[in-house]
Amino acid sequence: MVWRRSRCRRAIRLFVVVVVAGAAAQAMAQADLRVTFEVDRSRPEKVHLVGRVTNQGGTDVVEVNVTAEALDRNGRVVASGITYVEGRIPQGGSQPFTAVVPGVPGATRYRASVTSFRPMVGAGTSTQTP
Repeated sequence: MVWRRSRCRRAIRLFVVVVVAGAAAQAMAQADLRVTFEVDRSRPEKVHLVGRVTNQGGTDVVEVNVTAEALDRNGRVVASGITYVEGRIPQGGSQPFTAVVPGVPGATRYRASVTSFRPMVGAGTSTQTP
């Protein structure tokens, strides 16, 4: 009985370490993906964020998703949209994206960030999501 508890505690500690390490690696990797964009308000019902994701990290990435958000004057999200970035983004490279956010009254500014991606590691790949 004591042996099982001890083994269970070790398993829980290991799980916590893996989760924390994974979150730290994700945050560092995500910081290597820089998003730049311009806002196109030419259609009032749909605002387009047209930009690029640049990979400043040491690993090629694929399956990159960008979330675009419209913010009110207090910084609260009032609308959002998600888009997929086509293709592989190599180390030092970039890929274009266009995200659509519903046009809503009160939106004063916009932001865009990478919300998921998959780094290419060696011959295989591993999944990274926030």
